[in-house]
Amino acid sequence: MRFVARRTYVLLVVIFTAWLAGSTSIGMAQEVVVKGKVIDPGGAPLPDVKVTLLDPTTGMKFGLKTKKDGKFLKFGLPTGTYKIKLELEGYLPFESEIRVDFGEGEEVQLTLEKIPPKISEDPDLAEGLKHFQTGDFAKAIEYFEKGSAKFPDSVEVN
Repeated sequence: MRFVARRTYVLLVVIFTAWLAGSTSIGMAQEVVVKGKVIDPGGAPLPDVKVTLLDPTTGMKFGLKTKKDGKFLKFGLPTGTYKIKLELEGYLPFESEIRVDFGEGEEVQLTLEKIPPKISEDPDLAEGLKHFQTGDFAKAIEYFEKGSAKFPDSVEVN
């Protein structure tokens, strides 16, 4: 009787161990990789961008930075929808949602926009405003054109 009970116990331990190993591998299979690249509007990679991934359902937060080539990589995330936030000094912060599913290894490419310049902070534009206010329009145009050449995409400057 003792022999049968011991044998049953050993068999249960083996079955439980096999079940535990199987469920662990299933859990591991549901973890995925997120990879991406952060660039500026001209397509140049942006290093040292602070990347934050937030799982809104669990509150888990993962933080990392982009490398010299603008790329980032995060292993071991559970599948789900994450809020992604990008931050870099001199650039507008970026927030979005990404869906992370098993079997997808596609790299996301995200673009950060520069913070537009303020007219009052540029010496040429400030000088142009000064000449404009005094009525010296020819001199004002000269300085405004210099400022416009530096910031061709600025609505405020143009």
